[in-house]
Amino acid sequence: MATEGQQLGGRIDPDAFKAAVTRLRIDQQLSSQLKAALNNITPGGENTLLHLAASVGNLHFIQQLLQLNRQLLKETDPEVKPLLVNATNAEKDTALHLAAQGGFSNVVKILLQQPESGVDLRNKLDETALFKAYESGNLETVKAIFDASPSSLLESTVHKRNCLSVAVNRGDSGYFISILGFLCL
Repeated sequence: MATEGQQLGGRIDPDAFKAAVTRLRIDQQLSSQLKAALNNITPGGENTLLHLAASVGNLHFIQQLLQLNRQLLKETDPEVKPLLVNATNAEKDTALHLAAQGGFSNVVKILLQQPESGVDLRNKLDETALFKAYESGNLETVKAIFDASPSSLLESTVHKRNCLSVAVNRGDSGYFISILGFLCL
């Protein structure tokens, strides 16, 4: 019996051909559904799949989304929209804002590696991802974003708060000293 792709007397095995066509249709349907879902937003919050994964620190899912995105970028189909790493939700937060807010340093590092990570983008409250990281209190996350964009360290939000004011308000001298250490680097 011929295996898939083998020919019988100059003809393709009909069973193998039928299986290959079925598999191709399933692959195309799944690919089409994934492409459509990449930048779809959830009702109410306007979060993309990347927002949702970043907000809970799901590194594995984010890596899969970014890998799919790299594959989509190679396609020439004008209908294919690549994943927008710097897409914003209703609060104008990016996935990086949400990962920083959650203190998910591993997710933050992966997002910062993306060409259009939008490290200096501001949300509705004029907060950068660095400010969100300071609020989370996770110094590893703060350091990762600070290394990518030290310029937003002392910039104020619409509420006239900056990273140093967050440290002072916490009353945590160790945290405040760590922040000053970033300034002195």
